Amino acid sequence: MAEYSFFKLTTAAKSLLTKVAEGATLSFSRWGIASGTINFPDDVPGMTALVNEEMSHPISEVKKISATQYSIKGYVTPEDFPETGFYMRQYGVFAMDPDDGEILYGVVYTGNTADYMPSAGSGSQFGVPMNVVVTVGDTDNVTVVVELAAAASKQDISDHEAKQLDWTSDNPEKNKHWSDAQAKQVKSHLDDKNDPHEIGYTAADVLAKLKGVDGHECGLDADLLDGYHVSSLLIADYLNSVNGYAVLPLDSPDPVNDPKKLIIQWGYDAATPEGSPVVFPIAFPTEVFSFVCGDNGADCHSQGAGDMLKTGFSFHTSHTSLEYAFWIAVGR
Repeated sequence: MAEYSFFKLTTAAKSLLTKVAEGATLSFSRWGIASGTINFPDDVPGMTALVNEEMSHPISEVKKISATQYSIKGYVTPEDFPETGFYMRQYGVFAMDPDDGEILYGVVYTGNTADYMPSAGSGSQFGVPMNVVVTVGDTDNVTVVVELAAAASKQDISDHEAKQLDWTSDNPEKNKHWSDAQAKQVKSHLDDKNDPHEIGYTAADVLAKLKGVDGHECGLDADLLDGYHVSSLLIADYLNSVNGYAVLPLDSPDPVNDPKKLIIQWGYDAATPEGSPVVFPIAFPTEVFSFVCGDNGADCHSQGAGDMLKTGFSFHTSHTSLEYAFWIAVGR
């Protein structure tokens, strides 16, 4: 199992932080993973790029965890694995400088303890999570750069709205998505009165049909399911495949006005000897019932939680340096 160093800033990062203190925005742009060997931490201040960078990956989340600290996360899925595997010795975070463009902001190093990045054809079902806590100064001007290919520009939206599309029209000028022949065929199909697209049911007819298949043979209440309000049913929000939470309903004498819910949260985060802050994906409204944690490496160490709050905890390890471990918290 890899032993991770502390996060070391480059000289370019320190210059950028001076500009942020004067009002500039700190925009983190991407993760980089490299296989090269460096003299850590002495080489890092002068680095402008990773040594033998093998992979570039988007940042999935930037979360403020204290007045001066942010958690930066990424996740490489098996679908993103490279054609050739490599040892992940350097993890770099890149940021945008308003004057110099993209810079290498800082580096985490694993050296000879590096984990191996599987190749695309390895058949591995497990992704590679990336998470680091960085100090940026007392500022809220922190953003994530979104890849242009994944986002529509204002001009894209304006052009789309200007088309005033009418998907039922046979006029190709009003429907840019289909050819003239395709548009006429669809409109003819919709205009066919013998086709089931034209259904003469009223609201009462629809309700009668629904009641006919209701197992309880009673009136239909769209807000209730077996006496439980829809707001009390299972709600799950998978932030990614490593960190997430689920909310499950519990039996309640009054499920409509007093729904009771069990919250299960999980994650894979950094633990340090002095304790690394971890923020729950959502805050527990009332209390934390139980907490378990542990790593999955062959050389296991003990982890534990301190300063347990409804919003998060301090993640400790018996190891002498930073390591990552899994945790599960249960509460309501």
